[in-house]
Amino acid sequence: MNRRRTITDYGLYYHFSLDNQASDVLLWDRVPDLLFFLESGNTPKVVELIHDFFAFYIRQPTVTISQLKDQSRSIIVEVKN
Repeated sequence: MNRRRTITDYGLYYHFSLDNQASDVLLWDRVPDLLFFLESGNTPKVVELIHDFFAFYIRQPTVTISQLKDQSRSIIVEVKN
């Protein structure tokens, strides 16, 4: 598993590296909206925002799976709180 593998690079060959350098990837900024709709029980809006979350990251060619997982974990912590 390569920590720097991008989301849309299926079928390529990778070398493992412990290098975990940060990049200029933007974070999805609609987390407050997602939390609001979760708390208010608006399921259709939650589903829409989850689709938007993944679409946002797919549109960023430099984002890595690790970065996507990090923000996903952060959202899960916010939901639990």
